[in-house]
Amino acid sequence: MMHVVMALGMLATSVAAGLALAAQTERQIAATYRHTAQLGYLLDGSAERVVTTLEAREVWEDVPGSLTVGDVRITAERDARTQALNQSLAARFPMGADTPRWRLVATSDEDDVAVSVWVADDPADRDGNHGADSNGLLVVRAEARGVRGALRAVEVHVARSGAGTRRLSWREVW
Repeated sequence: MMHVVMALGMLATSVAAGLALAAQTERQIAATYRHTAQLGYLLDGSAERVVTTLEAREVWEDVPGSLTVGDVRITAERDARTQALNQSLAARFPMGADTPRWRLVATSDEDDVAVSVWVADDPADRDGNHGADSNGLLVVRAEARGVRGALRAVEVHVARSGAGTRRLSWREVW
């Protein structure tokens, strides 16, 4: 009889430990989901801030080479990320002098979250100068990096015409 009671006690302890572990895992999953959702909101707001700045500008010809929104903090990580993004663009659009180049235009660092926003001329420009826009089309890329390596990124394709500024696409990228 004593063996049965001990076996039942060990079984109950094992079940309780398993339930505690499952509850802890669920709390971690929920916290991660909440954090990535917050990154998404911060990311969208940062991209929108740059797009709104573009809307307020009379001309875009110099935007890819000169736009800055707020205080831009260039760090080693951001510089390396800019280089990696530019290498990716060069591989996707090997167009010589017309190859677009990302340029960091806005940054934000808050509570273990780093947001970076870049602007590039579009590949269809064909003006031979990646630092100038001649067709009224630009691409804005925003990335938010959080704790434990969480990353969210969006790209916004923006067009300027006589009627104003339009967002042609807004999509999350990986």
